[in-house]
Amino acid sequence: MKRFCVQAGVWASFIQGSRAARSTLVRGQISVDAANEPFHQPCQVGQGQAWFDARIDISEDAAPVSIEDCIALCERRPACVSIDFTTNSQSDACRLYRPNTPRLGEGGPDERQYCIVRISNSSASTTDNAYQLLRSPLAWLNEAINFGFSGTNATTSTTTSLDPHELREALGSWVNSHGEKEVNCDISEKEHGRMRVFLSSSLFDVNATVQNDSVLVDAFMSLKPKGRAIWIGDAAKGARPFWVRFTSFGGTKKTMQKKTNITLEWTFIDSGLWGNREKSIEGMEKFLDGVGVVYLAGGDHMHLMYTMRTTLFGEVLRRRVLEGSILLVARSAGTIDTGRDVGFSTELQSIAKLDGDLSGLGLIGDCSVRPHFDHQPAWHDKKGQVSHLFQQFLVEQYRRTNGTGKLVTLNDGDALMVQNGKAVIVSA
Repeated sequence: MKRFCVQAGVWASFIQGSRAARSTLVRGQISVDAANEPFHQPCQVGQGQAWFDARIDISEDAAPVSIEDCIALCERRPACVSIDFTTNSQSDACRLYRPNTPRLGEGGPDERQYCIVRISNSSASTTDNAYQLLRSPLAWLNEAINFGFSGTNATTSTTTSLDPHELREALGSWVNSHGEKEVNCDISEKEHGRMRVFLSSSLFDVNATVQNDSVLVDAFMSLKPKGRAIWIGDAAKGARPFWVRFTSFGGTKKTMQKKTNITLEWTFIDSGLWGNREKSIEGMEKFLDGVGVVYLAGGDHMHLMYTMRTTLFGEVLRRRVLEGSILLVARSAGTIDTGRDVGFSTELQSIAKLDGDLSGLGLIGDCSVRPHFDHQPAWHDKKGQVSHLFQQFLVEQYRRTNGTGKLVTLNDGDALMVQNGKAVIVSA
């Protein structure tokens, strides 16, 4: 079993939320004014958007020497919503960002930490649905302030905000396996026995952290992929520039071809290379003609879910996967969207697009998946004990699935494979 770590000082840095933000959260809603107040979400491995137009120039400021100093500098800049930081001694150790699409789970060679400092007006909707959606994930903050939650006591103990019985049931639905193990996702072998699904955190991508992934490659190849293989890049679309998406695809294509001899075609759901794609059942059927493998790439999973719904791609893809004509492989964002519920995430930049519906494709029965579990200190402390934030999100998801859902957490190097109506965790 891998042990989990959290950087010193990270937990303490986000508890110092401003007075205005606290009072708003106590009322259980986020106003447009309060959206610009600092609240300090937990930091995690990652970087801001890979494009300079999202970066804020701090060349005239004294260079911050710690992550706390970097966060404090962001607080003084009204346009700043997040930072990334490296402990390496270099001129750009601290980087400030406007609203952007972060590369979570990708710390890069500088091993950066990404921290959200405030919710921007551009990502905080004024609709009632957005208020309701943002209320639950942020409820943990008010409790953290009131109960003095920190990384040193982030155990599975409960607070008055979580019903102990409900929490025990929710924790009982959590599958945190390392090593090959069958997971009971309540998948009907009779109805879904032909389905083939392979879900991962970072497998077949340029930022995969595992060195000996032959076990994962062999497991994937046992699903007998054949036919055209397409890379769906809509999760990275929108905020990231063209060249970044192309670079991401290029690395994935090279890795996939080297390890599986499969050649991926670069494409997007909501537009063809030369124009708009027909957003209809017929248009999506035509789009998937001859396709045997669909790869859902990483990025903004809520934007990807929105795109799959509005184009009807998700409906057609789901049917073809269930009938066995398409093998679905996914990483990160695509992995989350394949499950029953997509709400177990701190990445809320596109949550308003889902209009209150956090359901996923539902291709793995009652199970939902949280990838990159070992690389996100928001979920556990340095002793490997789950945080109160994790408990809160788990209970909220358990409620959304009416007490029947399960959460599967995958480390980098793990994959959830579905075949013959059975779900199995495979680990490198």
